[in-house]
Amino acid sequence: MQLVVAGTSARLLTEAAAREGHQALALDAFGDLDTRRAARRWQPLAHPGSLDPDPALLLPALARAAREDAASAWIAGGGFDAAPAWLAEAEALLPRLGSPAASLRALRDPVAWFGALARESIAHPATCFELPPVAEREQWLVKDPLGSGGWQVRPASRVDALRPGHWVQRIAVGRPMSALFVAYADGASLVGCQRQRTIHLGHLPHVYAGVIGPMVLSAPAQAAVRHAIEALSRSFALRGLASLDFILGPDAASISVLELNARPSASMALYPRLPLIGAHLAACHGELLPDLDDAGAPLCGHAIVYADRGFKLSAAAADWLAQQSDRHDLPQAGLAFERGDPVCSLSLRAAAPDADAESLDTKLLHAGAHCLASLEALA
Repeated sequence: MQLVVAGTSARLLTEAAAREGHQALALDAFGDLDTRRAARRWQPLAHPGSLDPDPALLLPALARAAREDAASAWIAGGGFDAAPAWLAEAEALLPRLGSPAASLRALRDPVAWFGALARESIAHPATCFELPPVAEREQWLVKDPLGSGGWQVRPASRVDALRPGHWVQRIAVGRPMSALFVAYADGASLVGCQRQRTIHLGHLPHVYAGVIGPMVLSAPAQAAVRHAIEALSRSFALRGLASLDFILGPDAASISVLELNARPSASMALYPRLPLIGAHLAACHGELLPDLDDAGAPLCGHAIVYADRGFKLSAAAADWLAQQSDRHDLPQAGLAFERGDPVCSLSLRAAAPDADAESLDTKLLHAGAHCLASLEALA
């Protein structure tokens, strides 16, 4: 099948489609070497210096794919969570496989979102729609529901006025987690749960930095996750791959739901043995899902490597990076990075069956630091 995959970064979707025998046309903001290698063709989705999808680039690319490549549909990754008005125009050019645009908008609507959580008795952090007193703001975060990746989360103590549509949530104590699942007409099928890695970047306290998993939850926590994904999938008429972000409580038995992203997520990287693209297509077409049992999957970690200072990627550094089998999202030589820019990503597999997430997280930190040092030495 000819598919178009589009998102801020399309590498994971492109590689997953290729593994399952699909020819993918990739549209994203980076054009990394491994994305281009896995794709039948790559085209830019955003202008240089921006990560936001531009309809002036997307719409002609979809029209060309339908006209010249006989593409049957497209799959949206990150960057479309806000369901912009022009999404309908894109879907008229080429069908989009995933949750309806109305569902995407409802997930970002506070009345619909918090109404569903209350109706389904799903726990979530205390939330309000005005800033708390200055003396209490250290315990609260301001969230923009149209953002993603932690770039939309700011300390309330650094905010003077709340923008329309934003809300404030009390900081929840526990471990940041996510659940990858496939939503279908009658509910949802859980793929797996994973630990979220975040970093403090400038004034942003919770920027996404990778995942570790699959993680085994306690029976009560697992039941709470299943209830949440099934109830919310029905409430919002979700279809296909999606992920639920939540905090696992200190008791390891309770969860507090943060948000739901109705699209394929970066945690797909932990499940390369599963037919996730096939499951997404089946769910969107109302067909029987393939087997998603990944019993015995090793503990793996994936990390985004952010620049700790400004540098320009030399040809020697780009060549070295491309030779590392555990590096991904490979940038092209000549690119300039500022502090805080994503440079590449890396993956590690636990060396022993009984390895724990803490030790793997430490290895990811060391591997990321070594990667940056090597690139800067070759600059």
